[in-house]
Amino acid sequence: MTAANSTATNNKVAKFIGALLLVQMFAGIWLNFFFYKPIFAEPVQLSDEKIQLMVGFGVLLAFFLSAINFAVCLVSKPLLFGRFQKHFICALSLAAIALCLTAMEGNKLSELTAWIIYANNQAPDSLPLMGESSLFKEYVRHILATGRNKTHFMAIFVSSLSILLFYTLLLRTRLLPAPLIYFAVTACSLQVIAVGHAQFGLTIPVLLQVPLAINQLVIPIYLIIKGFNQDQQRALGAEI
Repeated sequence: MTAANSTATNNKVAKFIGALLLVQMFAGIWLNFFFYKPIFAEPVQLSDEKIQLMVGFGVLLAFFLSAINFAVCLVSKPLLFGRFQKHFICALSLAAIALCLTAMEGNKLSELTAWIIYANNQAPDSLPLMGESSLFKEYVRHILATGRNKTHFMAIFVSSLSILLFYTLLLRTRLLPAPLIYFAVTACSLQVIAVGHAQFGLTIPVLLQVPLAINQLVIPIYLIIKGFNQDQQRALGAEI
């Protein structure tokens, strides 16, 4: 493959990565802050069929979005693997672990859904604590929701670590402008710290996530428009 063909192919990969990251950001915001909202509302005012359809779709979409980090690492392997094998394998492994945690999150969400449907179809006096059946239903629902949320934030935490390692790989290869990639590494580091709060039962500091929101717009758009640094591609001798 000629240098010109290699550069053109690498830039197609850059555009593909940028598009995936944009899809991941916008679809993730929609899924977690809008689509799932009726399921976690109190009380849930959805039919059993609608709950099952929403959760089924949501679990599949969440798994797809989590797989994007794994896919981004795979398609960039020819550029990053040669000189930075251990670093690359760590990023890929963390993306795979995040994918497994997302599958666990889906299982927890299915348990929560099963309980909501079961409890909604039982007569009040058929549940324990008959006099306080509504409190009992909400208590169990809270326990199941907490378990799902813990798994969800752990998946986000590990996913953030994987994308942080990916950006540090780009920093080492200098495939993107230094100011841009330094900002990306800083934003992801703050995201890891922010999501880490959830593992201790603390509120996630939204301000720490603002740089990541900016970064997840800027980096993909830059990749789509500009691609990777051509001189550095030649220096790396990368061929796809």
